[in-house]
This record gives sequence, C-alpha cells and structure tokens, in this order.
Amino acid sequence: MKTFVMLFMAWLAVLPAQAQNWTRSLRIPVVPGHSIGEIVLGKPVPASASRLYGNPVSPVDPIPGSEGVDTGSIVFGSTAGFEIKNGFLVKLNDGKSDKNVVTVYARGVRAYTKEGATMGMDLAKVRTIYPGAKLGTDDLTGHPKLAIPGLDLIFGSDRKLVEMVLRK
Repeated sequence: MKTFVMLFMAWLAVLPAQAQNWTRSLRIPVVPGHSIGEIVLGKPVPASASRLYGNPVSPVDPIPGSEGVDTGSIVFGSTAGFEIKNGFLVKLNDGKSDKNVVTVYARGVRAYTKEGATMGMDLAKVRTIYPGAKLGTDDLTGHPKLAIPGLDLIFGSDRKLVEMVLRK
C-alpha cells in the first residue's frame, strides 16, 4: 500500500497543472500593487505561470501601443461565459509593452495577502485587517468593495470575499 501511495504522489507531480485543479490546491500570495503568485504587474507573464496554472485559455491579443492599454487578456483557469469562474483573468498592455500585465482578476482561488485577507473571508473581518480601506460598491455587481492601494477586494451578496483585483 505504501508503494501505491508513493507511485500515486509521483504521478500527481508530473500531471499538468490544469489536471491537478490548482485553483484549490495552491495557496497564492498576493502583494498589492505588485504581484499575485507568479504574475507581476508591468512584466510579461512568465513561462513558470503555465507550468503552475496550466495553459492559458481564451487569449485576446492586445491592440498595440499606448492606444491599446488594457485591451489584451488571457485566462488561467475556467470561465463561465464571459466571467472568470476559477482562476485568473490577466489583462495585458500597460502602455509600455503589449505583453506586460496591467491588471489581474482572481476568483475561486486560494489567494491571500500577508496581512491575512483570504478568499471567503467575511467583509467585517477584512475591514479589521484593513481599517483604512475605502468602502464602495463594485460597478459590475453592485456588491461591496474594499479598496486599498494596489488591490480591490470584491464581496458577494453574502458579504464574503469572492474576488481580488490586482492593480497599480
């Protein structure tokens, strides 16, 4: 039995990231205004992202140059129609390079900040972690949103954290 478990663990290690359902297995650090996991604002998406999060899906090439800021995108994970279900929506073209990351939307993943905010956490608890955060309403959902420098925290109708939006 011990041999079987060891073989199974070795098999899991060589599976592609998508097959391992990384959205539930990986804990992903978020540094507001800088990075989420392997993805860093202002830089191209590194090859290591595909190794960890699987091959990107639904690519949209950005419009080149400064007129095309925030026009390209790729998704790591799964979508439901036009909405990210589990994973990252990575927006491209920061005005300096068409391949540079400008914004990352994270949903349905085990993302966390060093201060302790995690997906699924209650709005009241997150407000104690970030007492200076600006409380507002998300334009798309109408649900509560907390904004700190470099990060928007979007809550669902149940007031639980459902999305992190990494930005400059």
